[in-house]
Amino acid sequence: MNKLLIAFFLVFSNIIHAQEQIFPKTRPLAKEGPTKVLVSLYIIDIENIDNKKQSFTADFIVRLRWKDPRLADVKRSIPIKSVWNPNTLIYNLRGDDETRFPEVVTILDSGLVEYKQRYYANLGNSLDFSDFPFDKQTLTISFVAFGFSPNEVEFIPEFEGKTEKFSISDWKIESIGFEVSEFQVNLFGNNAKKLVRPKIEYKFSSERFIQYYRWKILA
Repeated sequence: MNKLLIAFFLVFSNIIHAQEQIFPKTRPLAKEGPTKVLVSLYIIDIENIDNKKQSFTADFIVRLRWKDPRLADVKRSIPIKSVWNPNTLIYNLRGDDETRFPEVVTILDSGLVEYKQRYYANLGNSLDFSDFPFDKQTLTISFVAFGFSPNEVEFIPEFEGKTEKFSISDWKIESIGFEVSEFQVNLFGNNAKKLVRPKIEYKFSSERFIQYYRWKILA
């Protein structure tokens, strides 16, 4: 019992120590240009494409990596809010997303910072069903670095992958890949300054299995 209490105390002390430490929150290597953020995406499942709600439901893992040499000696996991991060959000998210992993970053060798999160999310998407059931759709997951300009954060595709088969039965889903661009919007009228933010999107092509609908009609 005493050994268990001691082990618990040590773990609790480490957590408190990590929370008490003050890490740099300014952008790393700012004088060398935009901070390069490597983006990887693995699609676990696509469950539903909803024509009425103009949305689809996806289960996926995102990995973001960037260099911060100031953290080179940390070499452990710490809360993401305690360090600088690109504040990357899912732009076409509808409602609340369901995250599965702790909100932490892991500091690897030479100050490489790694953030991984698994999302189960409903995503808004413009869908055109005028050619039903011969329609083809493009599904998009959009990530935007809010709070930073393209001169401060640069998204770079690193890795993409997916499971061999999704649970959605009436669509054929194929990966198109990453597309890096800029998010631009004028929020407060013509005289307001245009908001420009770094954006990276991952796109899929989706095509209905016609045989599935023939079988449904015949059934």
